[in-house]
Amino acid sequence: MEVLSVNCPACQAPVSQEMKECPFCGKPIVVTSFKDVRALSNLELNKYQSSYNRNISAGKGNQNNNEISLAFIFLKLKMYDKANIHFDKAIESNFENSELFFAASISKLCGKKAFLNMRPTINEAERLINIAIEIEPRGIYYYFLAYLRYDYHYRKSFNVSPNYRQYFDKAVSIGISRHDIDVMYEMLGVSCPDEIRL
Repeated sequence: MEVLSVNCPACQAPVSQEMKECPFCGKPIVVTSFKDVRALSNLELNKYQSSYNRNISAGKGNQNNNEISLAFIFLKLKMYDKANIHFDKAIESNFENSELFFAASISKLCGKKAFLNMRPTINEAERLINIAIEIEPRGIYYYFLAYLRYDYHYRKSFNVSPNYRQYFDKAVSIGISRHDIDVMYEMLGVSCPDEIRL
């Protein structure tokens, strides 16, 4: 297996991109989910962003990992246009990562309530979350569909099936935590509607 040598995005120590965490500073080397960036400060996020952009320019490391990392960083920074560009590139060659499709579907809403988005945007978000469900049917994914069906379809009086209550019930039956919901709304940048509060 090829060793992909890079510098740690946090401390710049030489590391392998195959490592999960830097042995020197303990920070993630590759960002693979929102939880990897959730606790990082804006200063740290900017250091990470610069590091991954340098990797892409120099052809260093796994380019798909670089794209995934940048997508989650820009999502955390609420720079949705840039996040969407990197999510689109990352999902082209990454069909087994359900969390990537989940985050990509959230990013499509660009920090606005579903109600304020246009129908093609909602359709794309639903397409991506349905791919995530095909990969791994997690409760939070069905809950996100419940949110879309409530805040866009129900509030605009569109009659769709399944409706938001059916997706909410499905999420609960599979299992969903308050923590997962809080993280989802943090990613969305909106508050939880009372009608689908757990």
